[in-house]
Amino acid sequence: MMQIRSQHVIKTLALAVVIGIGLASIVGTNGTGGTDSQSYALAYSALSDKSIKVRWSVDGATWKDSTVPQQSWATGMDLAATPDKLIFQLAGLDVTAKKIKIIQGLSVENWIDKPIDAVPPDEAKSAPTMAFLGSGKWLVVYRIPGTAPDVGDNIAARRLDTGVTPPQYTGGNVFGFPGYDTLTLGRPAVATLQNKVVLAWRTQGQLGLHIGVGAVSQGQIAWGSHIVLPMNEPTVCNAVRSDPVLTQDHSAFYLGFLCSSQNSLQNKLYVLKSSDGTTWAYYGNWNNLPNGIPSNAYIGMAGRADGSLIALALTADQGILAAKCAGGDACKERGNVTWQHLDGSQFFNTPPNYAQFAFIAAGQPVP
Repeated sequence: MMQIRSQHVIKTLALAVVIGIGLASIVGTNGTGGTDSQSYALAYSALSDKSIKVRWSVDGATWKDSTVPQQSWATGMDLAATPDKLIFQLAGLDVTAKKIKIIQGLSVENWIDKPIDAVPPDEAKSAPTMAFLGSGKWLVVYRIPGTAPDVGDNIAARRLDTGVTPPQYTGGNVFGFPGYDTLTLGRPAVATLQNKVVLAWRTQGQLGLHIGVGAVSQGQIAWGSHIVLPMNEPTVCNAVRSDPVLTQDHSAFYLGFLCSSQNSLQNKLYVLKSSDGTTWAYYGNWNNLPNGIPSNAYIGMAGRADGSLIALALTADQGILAAKCAGGDACKERGNVTWQHLDGSQFFNTPPNYAQFAFIAAGQPVP
């Protein structure tokens, strides 16, 4: 049901050389002499002038700047990439026009000098999230107004085709639920893994999160399950306090969100894991913070093939919080200090605007 085509066919030698140079700069080693093409990428708008910033890192510790030749128009941002990192998409919300704009990159370091011509048909009420579906197709997801005043907002999952000239949106799905007690909040999340796509969003009046799961075939989606994840561990997590984030490690999905418990009003980052997007189990939580993480903080999470996670939280009063867990039992911080705190300033080279940002791990691990 969902189609999105979006990988330009690269026909000129000059363009291929540019891409090759960009890719060479973000390839690292896996420590055994093999090539590991995985890297992290971060996008945000600067607090000073809302200019778009993109940075990348092979190891999550040493970061380099990428130049995006754009005027300042974006607040909330998202990034998506093809597995080979030949094509990146940088999506943002133009709050003045209330529209989603997308800039295409030929690697994380080489960006087209203007947004693509296609603009989705809806008024956007949140920053977008994006995912690559395969076969040159992409998925663009964001919040839109509901169909009636008492319905609340809906979630639009639109098809984008940048493989044609000019690029165009070719339809998609809208997810919404009537009833004043299910008002959709914040920005949705999306991730793909093999032949699965998962959406996640939160609503007012619900203790859990909504999950939509679809099957991907040749870049098209057949949507199936819609579930609500209950927060059924009252002493650990019983109330959602942030928008959700999704990532994957090439074998499983990870869903992260801030939550509080009956025992403490201090928020922690709570992480669930799923191999199929339908059945979710506790994976870990980052809670070794003296004052917790403020409700509604903007969060990001990126997974790697070894099961490790890096999490970021952007708050108006505490600034940038960052931590990493090594994977497996090391992420299960129930009374154990197993998440390593990181210097948040190393991720952002300029003070970020306190809006949604993008943090992803792109590329393929060494087989």
